[in-house]
Amino acid sequence: MTTKSELKKISLGSFEGFTADTVYYTAIGYPNNVFALRFDEMRDVISSRHGIMKSDFLTICHIPDELGLYMHDQSKSHFYYYGQLLADVLKEYDIEIENTAFLSTGVQMRNLAFAVEKYEELWVACFTTAGVRHNAVRIGKDAAVGIERNGEFKGFGTICHVVVTNASFDHGALVSSVITVTEAKNVALQEMDIRSSHNPDWLATGTGTDQVIVASGFGEKCKYVQGHTVIGKMMADVVIKSTKEAVANCIRDTAGQPD
Repeated sequence: MTTKSELKKISLGSFEGFTADTVYYTAIGYPNNVFALRFDEMRDVISSRHGIMKSDFLTICHIPDELGLYMHDQSKSHFYYYGQLLADVLKEYDIEIENTAFLSTGVQMRNLAFAVEKYEELWVACFTTAGVRHNAVRIGKDAAVGIERNGEFKGFGTICHVVVTNASFDHGALVSSVITVTEAKNVALQEMDIRSSHNPDWLATGTGTDQVIVASGFGEKCKYVQGHTVIGKMMADVVIKSTKEAVANCIRDTAGQPD
């Protein structure tokens, strides 16, 4: 395991009620990096991995190729495997894995992008990683494929969104916010003309492994978060901007690499 001096945090800026960093460290013997968002207090969160929960620590975890099969083992809970992967990061932030909402990707955190929108007292931020090179799909049209082939894990890019707001969402609004984020992601991919990795004639709607977290705040109560509302428009704006930048970052980063 790493010592504290070997862990490097790079701040992404100053935010109301939370810190956001990219963290570089060694995970289970391999160099690794994660996006880490730490709240000042517990918040209501919806996660595509965890459902609705209370959390004060959100992460997007890069999974090194060498750990792909290990992290996708189903014999124990995800909290067990991610507790090991994030052990030094959790220690650094003094956080328990049970309070952590985690997403995972094959994308390096150097390609992360974020956007912030404000309207009067409301604000929304979105942090995004987006790899579309190997598994961009048009959902419902492309054939289903697994992520393991002949005992070997094939690393996929994945589009991960972590959306944070100071608006207060009830559980219904949290669920609806996932629709807003997904629709906005599709707009970003259409505007960039991202095509299915398997059928280039088709526009992609995402990747086969996309993930999302939305975290509520403690400010103005917003019950409706669809596109006809101010908060819905703000959420869509930050998702579109950060997705397009994250996709462009990853395309540049992987240019020239073999498929």
